Amino acid sequence: MSICPNCGTQNADGMIFCSKCNKELPRMQAPQSAAPQYQPYQPQTQYSPPQAYQQTPPPAPPQTWQQPAAYQQPPPGYQPMPQYGAPPAKNNTLLIIGAIIIAAIVIVAVIALVVLSSPSPSVRIDSYSADPFVGLGLAVQFTVHVTNSGAQQVQKTIVCSVFFNNGESASNSLPITIAAGQSMTYPIIVLVLNVAHYAEVQGKTWASTSCVFA
Repeated sequence: MSICPNCGTQNADGMIFCSKCNKELPRMQAPQSAAPQYQPYQPQTQYSPPQAYQQTPPPAPPQTWQQPAAYQQPPPGYQPMPQYGAPPAKNNTLLIIGAIIIAAIVIVAVIALVVLSSPSPSVRIDSYSADPFVGLGLAVQFTVHVTNSGAQQVQKTIVCSVFFNNGESASNSLPITIAAGQSMTYPIIVLVLNVAHYAEVQGKTWASTSCVFA
């Protein structure tokens, strides 16, 4: 506040003239502030380097033990879901029997196919005859008729035998080669070394004769 020296009226700060007598009010001097005092710079005598920052791992959360839930009885009328597993043993038995039957049918069909498709013998002995032969010794002469109805040349061996009444026998063999589609006649001489069979040879009273392929 500023007080007028003339009339003693209090005037607001900052007014130049009195609000009552219009006299000039004295001017107020701003207080002089003390000059700031500066301390001289004193450097630090020892430098300590900053320590390396070490991060501390967070503490592990405490482990809490949880009590297992009590077994709950299923409500009345509860039916468990069906579990689909292996088929019944009866179905497996039927499958095995069916597989065995199918395998047997296939095997029979294969055997029948092989038998039906196998070619019949192309070389055969159509007929033969046996007659006494008297020359250098006692013998039986066979005349054999052979036919090759196949498409290839075939090599065979003919064996002719004479069986006498006392159980003895005499035989001889002849290897032949007959071309495809031909019929041939082959003579085969069977020597009889035992002269006791002379009457059987001359009278053709032997027990039996045969001519076959060996």
